[in-house]
Amino acid sequence: QEQNGLLTYDRLPKAPPERVAAVFTGRDRLSPEDLVQTGYLSDWWVLGPIPLDAHLTSAAPNKENERVMAAALARPLGERRESVFHETWHAPPQPPADAIDWAALLKLRAGVTRELEGLRDTGAIGAPLDARVEVHCVPEERPRFAALGDELRFLLITSEAQVHEAASAPAGGVAAFGAGEGGVWITVRPSSDPKCVRCWHRRPDVGSDARHPQLCARCVSNVEGPGEQRRFV
Repeated sequence: QEQNGLLTYDRLPKAPPERVAAVFTGRDRLSPEDLVQTGYLSDWWVLGPIPLDAHLTSAAPNKENERVMAAALARPLGERRESVFHETWHAPPQPPADAIDWAALLKLRAGVTRELEGLRDTGAIGAPLDARVEVHCVPEERPRFAALGDELRFLLITSEAQVHEAASAPAGGVAAFGAGEGGVWITVRPSSDPKCVRCWHRRPDVGSDARHPQLCARCVSNVEGPGEQRRFV
């Protein structure tokens, strides 16, 4: 609603308790409006050890708010010890562990960024999305860098990123120092594929759909289809 020329919310957006709980355990994401409520609940989490039940009752008389709060708090609403000195602060849930070696991938990205800047300095590319990256690894290192699959290009912010197995450095390959345990080389070259006008990625499938001759297949799916599904990046 509008008040004195300013647009304001007349009430706090509501998210189902199950979604809020899923967000705090790393299983889901919220929209920007729901994030307002998530921050609202986070404040209650911080104040959790302090016995303010009487104040919370007046601040949140709505039964729905009580249900949401109960789903988000580590212990059900109202279960407080007799003294704040007997309480412990709430420990935010940790994201689920995975087998991805993010530290090595970030070091790889640093090496790729260095090579991209070299191409930009020479005028070979105008932006990182104008390039394609190939990562060559000894057999024992390949799983570390191939774990993201096609999504590696999104981490590197390039239009293409492929991981190959190699026993030695390829022609023009640059050692990716600090990435992995050694035996990792990268080559960065300008891409000759056409550019998608929507995402600016240079992809060989641009124009594969006659209805959208200037879009890549990923953008066609995002515009008219079910949309892309990503796991990591």
